[in-house]
Amino acid sequence: MPSTNLQKINELLFEANSQLDEVNELLKTASDKEVFDLKVLKFDIYCQIKDLEAKKIKEILKENKIKPSSDSNSYTLEEIGIVLGNITRERVRQIQDQAIKKMKHPKLIKELYDYIKD
Repeated sequence: MPSTNLQKINELLFEANSQLDEVNELLKTASDKEVFDLKVLKFDIYCQIKDLEAKKIKEILKENKIKPSSDSNSYTLEEIGIVLGNITRERVRQIQDQAIKKMKHPKLIKELYDYIKD
């Protein structure tokens, strides 16, 4: 049953976010070696969260019987708008533009560089 899957995904997301909070607390008092290990763990948890979020979106699409409209397996802005709560194509495009702008922000790039450098 799709709604049961969605509920399980939500529970796993909550648990992963809690683990991420715990790692952030541990980072405050960790030694250099522990910092490296915790950063690796933090990255792994972050990847799990992103994977769960993708699964959640797919479940919502499946529940609403929405399939990719083309052979490229990508969704239209209108289909994404349905998943995000019946928002317009234009609003989805605006959100997409804002996300790209944030990802290009120098502060985020520096933080990611610092993580990779470690």
